Amino acid sequence: MEPVQTARHVKSEVTAHMLSWINRRHVNLKLLDAAQMAPCALSL
Repeated sequence: MEPVQTARHVKSEVTAHMLSWINRRHVNLKLLDAAQMAPCALSL
């Protein structure tokens, strides 16, 4: 879901700009690779 769509559907004062800013700073290739290699809790 894109930041604008998320901001529209979340019941809070979060803006699309805030969501986009958080996403750009908290998601990077190192974190994505680590998440991909981690065991999935849903496969239990």
